Amino acid sequence: MRALFLSIAAFVVMTGLPAPAQAAAAPSDCPPGYVCLYKGKSGTGTRVCAEDSSTNVQCLNVRSAYNHGVNDPGKNDVRLYNAANAEVACVRRGQVKNLPSAISIFRVKWGTC
Repeated sequence: MRALFLSIAAFVVMTGLPAPAQAAAAPSDCPPGYVCLYKGKSGTGTRVCAEDSSTNVQCLNVRSAYNHGVNDPGKNDVRLYNAANAEVACVRRGQVKNLPSAISIFRVKWGTC
């Protein structure tokens, strides 16, 4: 059995197979109960906005969002909207979500996805 394991390990190393993908770590600068929007992917880069209520905002060049919402029926998930009031993403509680490109967010709305 040990020989089989070593053979598989050697094969993986020699073929250069990628390691399993890991989930993005939650950004540490986002307070509980908030959705935080970042200029970088996976909650990195400058935090451009942090909102704890449904409101109109002006968050420019957003590449990712982290929902640090609380376990409350009205604050589990958050929807993000652009200037045309079209939904661009819905981020579930605890999720770090990358946006397809740099997008300006003009409204956040707490609720459910």
